[in-house]
Amino acid sequence: MLGSFGPYAKKTWPKTKTAAVVYPNAPGADVAAKNLQKSMASVGIKGTLIGHSPTASDLVGTATQANGYDLIVASCNFSDCALLAKGLQQIGSKKPVLTPPLVTFIPPSQFPGGDYPNWDVGVAQAFILDPSDPEIVAFAKKGNQYGLSKADQKDAFAQLSWTTVLAVAKIMNTIPFAKLTSAAINNGMKSFKGPLVMASPHVACGKIDPTQPAACANEAQFYHYQGGGKWQKTSSWLAPAKKTS
Repeated sequence: MLGSFGPYAKKTWPKTKTAAVVYPNAPGADVAAKNLQKSMASVGIKGTLIGHSPTASDLVGTATQANGYDLIVASCNFSDCALLAKGLQQIGSKKPVLTPPLVTFIPPSQFPGGDYPNWDVGVAQAFILDPSDPEIVAFAKKGNQYGLSKADQKDAFAQLSWTTVLAVAKIMNTIPFAKLTSAAINNGMKSFKGPLVMASPHVACGKIDPTQPAACANEAQFYHYQGGGKWQKTSSWLAPAKKTS
């Protein structure tokens, strides 16, 4: 879903020409950062990778460097999202910040002022922090009915499991019982076009990325945090920029 970040940035801040992609310089994190850089490039935004030590305890210097760009893409994780927010606050940065959803997995109390920063967040699922989303309402209702705690309902993997189970059930319901085999289910998954419940409306398993046969979708929707627990939905589902020959 990181491929959608460039199109969103261009749509939201059309005058943006440069972006700082800030990330902890560690295996795995560097892959995500490079994908975000590639997504920026797909819409004509020059993304510059700004890595920092994953054990850093202060990111004021990193924040100062990132503040020299039109947009800050915070490809952060549990250990540094709050540090980056603190650094940007300390230098009085007014630059927009775009980030993947990991920031919302961190308790708001960890951030400056005890609340999430006013960043834009891209999510590949229905957003659990958006109580107005009918899919979230249904998920919470069924979660309560079957004993899924409020805390576990906020777990992204609980939501992903819900999405996966419903998709598999939908496919199985199209197969006669006498022909219900693992091969039949696999074939059903390969031809499944969606929509997914609580996730991307467009599905193409094995075709999204030929190198990742299990990848079935690559879209994201975006929200802006307004403070005080209020999120503003700022886009519908967005796909990566189309490749041109």
